[in-house]
Amino acid sequence: MGRHKIIEDEELLNHARRLFVSKGASISTKEIALSANISQATLFQRFPTKEALFRAAMIPPKPEVDSIIGAGAHCSDPQQALVEISGAILDYFRAMMPIAVQLMLHPVVTVQEMKGEFQRNNPAILIQGLAMYLNSLNQTGRAKINDPRASAGLLIAAIHSLALFELMGLHEELFLRETLAASVAALWSGMQV
Repeated sequence: MGRHKIIEDEELLNHARRLFVSKGASISTKEIALSANISQATLFQRFPTKEALFRAAMIPPKPEVDSIIGAGAHCSDPQQALVEISGAILDYFRAMMPIAVQLMLHPVVTVQEMKGEFQRNNPAILIQGLAMYLNSLNQTGRAKINDPRASAGLLIAAIHSLALFELMGLHEELFLRETLAASVAALWSGMQV
């Protein structure tokens, strides 16, 4: 009878992802195994090479569009709902961007491979989901948004930029939340007919 797994693969990948993001691809498998409280032999039984572990751990997260758009469901004011949704989008980019940076820096991950990973977990579905939400505001008479898709794209681009600046250490949390609300307010006043 085989031994039971000490740690599930997803938990092991979470340890590896956290270390790859914080310390880069040069982190040793010994450090990853130690963090996961397993032996290197156990690590290599699951992932035969460090590169295989890196590739498995660093798959970009898929945006959970329904959950992100649902972040504003408790708000009766559509502008405030958009601020809440924007905060959820920011949280997604905070999780995704450090992974994307490490993928870009890894010497054996090609641009084509990165493109493939991002097509499978395409953040562009956020634009579609947000545009559908903005369109629903039009249909229910809660807003009159001239071009929901363009408005969604502009807001997501602004949030992406904020998340990138945060990753670079140029913004702090309080500044981001204030800027997010101000960005939504500016866009809100400009996107309505």
